[in-house]
Amino acid sequence: MDPRKEKTVGFLIFGGIGVFVFALGALLLTGLLGFDGLVNGPGTSNTQALSRFAIAVTQTALLGGPVMIVVGLVLGHTFQKTMHVGPRMTKTWCFVLSKYAMDKDHVLSSDPWEWENRDDLQFYVLLRFEGDDSRNREATEHRCSREVFFSCGEGMRGEAELQGKWLGRFTPYIGVPKIV
Repeated sequence: MDPRKEKTVGFLIFGGIGVFVFALGALLLTGLLGFDGLVNGPGTSNTQALSRFAIAVTQTALLGGPVMIVVGLVLGHTFQKTMHVGPRMTKTWCFVLSKYAMDKDHVLSSDPWEWENRDDLQFYVLLRFEGDDSRNREATEHRCSREVFFSCGEGMRGEAELQGKWLGRFTPYIGVPKIV
């Protein structure tokens, strides 16, 4: 997932948990101290208004926290499901920075002799685009099939066919590299 999207989803989920815990703490504190009951004395109208405001904010946060959590979970699920969706693009002069495989438990595996009889692996290639059509030269991670994974060698330059975050094809260039 894109790091910016990861930060957004993480902020929503953990921010929602923080807001909810804060609201619960404030609600328990006002209930235990009897904050609303303490301000009913004579000449305490400003304090009563403050008390009502604090209770309203607490109730809003009590509802807003779970809403933030649900929105974060839905966004994360949507980002994950749509990351391979998009138009097919062919990028020239891609540089393979690294490649690796992970299993379903997100355990990194870099030894090819461990992969022979395993079907639970997901293969990833880290590419940097160096062509004239690329605006930025940031490294991007792309998921790919086992066959495409083995056609990518670290340090190779070539042409990549992408669809979202899916690397469908990598064709290495042979000969003198282009000076970029």
